Amino acid sequence: GYGGLLGRAVITQTWKQKLSDFPDGERIPIAFGAVQEVTEVAYIDESGVTRTFSEWHLVNEPIGPSIALRDNSTWPIVDDRPDAVTISWTAGYGDDVDDVPAQFRVAALQLIGHWYLHREPVSVGASAFEVPWSLKQTISAMRAFGG
Repeated sequence: GYGGLLGRAVITQTWKQKLSDFPDGERIPIAFGAVQEVTEVAYIDESGVTRTFSEWHLVNEPIGPSIALRDNSTWPIVDDRPDAVTISWTAGYGDDVDDVPAQFRVAALQLIGHWYLHREPVSVGASAFEVPWSLKQTISAMRAFGG
């Protein structure tokens, strides 16, 4: 998830994002890559009533998923508060480890192997052992973008 090495969910997780307002543009980026579905876009209107907004659709692009306005729609006006908009979604590749793409599992095994071989916090009298460059590049390529 958010604080992880990849900045994305790989096993199914449910998330919420709170915003103070809808954006000026037509899209809201959603964090954590691999969004399975957006379950709700809710907002608190100017009179303090929580409402559901449905004039959007999910867009999955290589730069990351986002919610986009439907044609001829505008974002609603919200109350002036830090949690006026709540977006709820499910992210990840599935419920089981076998649902996670192979490159993620292979990278995890390589990283676990590296940490197993070099598990001491300090190497006295020896060079420090960094994570191999090829593994760093693999992990870097799998990080989530937008979010």
